Amino acid sequence: HDAQAVRLTDSAISRLKHLSEQRKKTQYLRLRVDSGGCYGFSYMLDMTEEPESDDVVIDRNGAKMVIDTVSLPLVRGATIDWQDRLIGQAFLVVANPQSSGGCGCGSSPTSNAMCRGLGCTVQSRAFGIKTTLRVQEHISKLIKKDKSKNKNKADEMQVTGPGPFHDTILESMPSELRVPRNPPPMREDTMDHTWNTSDLEALDVGPTKHRVPDLISDKIALWAVKSARKPTDIFFRNKYIHRSVMLEVVAAVPGMVGGLIRHIKSLQGMRHDGGWIGHLLHEAENERMHLMTWMEISKPVLWERALIATVQTGFFAVFSLLYMVSPRTAHRVVGYLEEEAVTSYTHFIGEIDAGRIENVKAPEIAVAYWNLDPESTLRDVVLAVRADEALHRDTNHHFSDRIRAKRESLFEDMDTDGNKPHIKY
Repeated sequence: HDAQAVRLTDSAISRLKHLSEQRKKTQYLRLRVDSGGCYGFSYMLDMTEEPESDDVVIDRNGAKMVIDTVSLPLVRGATIDWQDRLIGQAFLVVANPQSSGGCGCGSSPTSNAMCRGLGCTVQSRAFGIKTTLRVQEHISKLIKKDKSKNKNKADEMQVTGPGPFHDTILESMPSELRVPRNPPPMREDTMDHTWNTSDLEALDVGPTKHRVPDLISDKIALWAVKSARKPTDIFFRNKYIHRSVMLEVVAAVPGMVGGLIRHIKSLQGMRHDGGWIGHLLHEAENERMHLMTWMEISKPVLWERALIATVQTGFFAVFSLLYMVSPRTAHRVVGYLEEEAVTSYTHFIGEIDAGRIENVKAPEIAVAYWNLDPESTLRDVVLAVRADEALHRDTNHHFSDRIRAKRESLFEDMDTDGNKPHIKY
């Protein structure tokens, strides 16, 4: 029955009633599934005072919400919750049995009705609705965990409400901000299936792969990276989890610096960037997710955090200057840095296999981000991170070679099928 299609949690019911009482008029929570963005579809939740003619009205103990008939098949059976976290307050979809299928990736035979209903087209090599909704579910688990840690505060807010000022902020929030965003994984096939140990071990990462330097600048880049590794080896020794934190703090900088500088140059030169900025920012986000994963495992203390911040600040300044002077050398430095990262993670795996590091259960943030098997362990996380670093290694060496060859536009060498617009660099 359509009127029973979606479930509201007690906190969502309480919040809707509070809003209606405060504004002295019935407030409806509208849920819809919108197309757009890079990954297919996303949930949109906002408030309205009047249902539309094609809306299905759902009443739960006096709390009301509406869903349009196009979105309804995509959320039937879903659960809506009111979440109050440090980063903000919002209604969220915390469970949706319809998310197991998807049309964007073209892999689900149950998604045809969804495609017809939304008028979408199947796009290969895109994540699609399966990725968006599956990541949404994983994020909701993290939100639940975070909420349980702040249960006292949450209970208090459910009773008293956040106050009129916070209500005004929530009302003015653009609908796009109500959808939690997780950076997409590096590999396009990450969300195609759940990854287990065998899948991760089968990835060809080339653990001993090395770019032999042939220019003076390349040799200097290699020497700088090797020299920087020596004090790290002395300080951390076999503390690979803490070593990984320091590594990712540094590794998350180059992509953001490169993307920022190329963005400014593109604006100042009023020309296309050649397709680099998106890749560089994607790399930076991926490295940041590595850091978030290791922070969850290592739980660094105050002095360790201070050391991390100091190292990152210094590296940010030095690398920014290097990128402005010689982006080719900067990418070569990153390529060699990633070679060392692959080596370190390979040793990390060896320590786990030898029993010198406990192979604990993988944190939820890692399971969600890499779509790992729920029973995955620390070793699986290291395998996934190493595969990402290997991709960054090859990418940055390639970027350096492209600059040297004066073929910086990625569009020039892409395979075309005649249907894609030609972008002049």
